[in-house]
Amino acid sequence: LLFNAGVLESLSVLPYTPDCFILHDVDHIPEMKALLYRCSDQGVFHMAQAVDRFDYNLFMYEYTGGVSAMKREQYESINGFSNLYMGWGCEDEDLYVRIVAKGLTLVRVAKEVSRYRTLPHIPNYPNWFWDQQISGVDRERFPNLKDIVDKDGSNTERYDYNKFLQEGAPTRIWTDGLNTARDLYMLEGVSKFHGFTCIHVRPDQEEIHKTGIKYIIQLEESMEKEKEL
Repeated sequence: LLFNAGVLESLSVLPYTPDCFILHDVDHIPEMKALLYRCSDQGVFHMAQAVDRFDYNLFMYEYTGGVSAMKREQYESINGFSNLYMGWGCEDEDLYVRIVAKGLTLVRVAKEVSRYRTLPHIPNYPNWFWDQQISGVDRERFPNLKDIVDKDGSNTERYDYNKFLQEGAPTRIWTDGLNTARDLYMLEGVSKFHGFTCIHVRPDQEEIHKTGIKYIIQLEESMEKEKEL
């Protein structure tokens, strides 16, 4: 949702019309000066295939996360991101589904150049992730990771919700995305500085979750009908 909001509002408030959007996780810091931030006419530009938490290897073939770049027409052609994922997990795989469905190419920057380190923060993935390969860097940073991550189980609940949403990703491309994002957040203000502009938005978490549950129920009903056939 926040990427969609950023695209929509930047097109509204900036004194120029942006034609290239860098979709950047705030905790990713580039390591190589040779990494040029740009978009590609050849397809969606994935700039973070070599990240420290994945031992500088591609996490999985469908991975589009970390840092990606899209031209405006590319972003609009896939209807942007889904608005409905909450917390950590599955939104990148959903984006991959949209890229493939539109027939776009995923262009990956060579891993010798697309290297990122991540800033330390307590992760918001489920507790059972604490001993997985994906959490190796976090275990080094937080020796007590098992005891501090997902203490109340809420991360697990959000992740399960996200996994259900991901199952129905192909069915929501044109009904959940850039064209519905403004129904799910409020623009609270715009702060302009010499080198950048801050766009302040407040997501409607209750409506997001309500809409997500609606799609999950529809998916479950559809699967039940398929079983009956």
